[in-house]
Amino acid sequence: MADAIQKSKMLVPKSGNPVWWFPTSRTDFGLIQNDMAGLIDLARAIGGLSREQEAYQVGMDTLRGKIRTLGEQMGEAAGYHFLNLTSIFFGIVWVLGFTAVLYLRSKQQVAIKEEEILTT
Repeated sequence: MADAIQKSKMLVPKSGNPVWWFPTSRTDFGLIQNDMAGLIDLARAIGGLSREQEAYQVGMDTLRGKIRTLGEQMGEAAGYHFLNLTSIFFGIVWVLGFTAVLYLRSKQQVAIKEEEILTT
């Protein structure tokens, strides 16, 4: 289990906060990285215990709860992770470009209709 958490830890940015206008501790990638490091340590500690031991069951319950909390934190951060200045800029450029294409196409159609009227 520690290996799976380690692999997922590599996918999370090392630092930063995607919520750049009102950053919170729940969406801070540095704190999430620290939480994941704690999960890895806990999973390694549990790995050495027998499944029949009460400490194993308590450790697994703790691990499940922390993973659930981590999933909620990543869910909160994910929406803002894709909403950054670069994506906003490219979104605006795309909308302006699409609008310009539609405008030029309508102007071209108007010019064609005017030419047809003049030739008839």
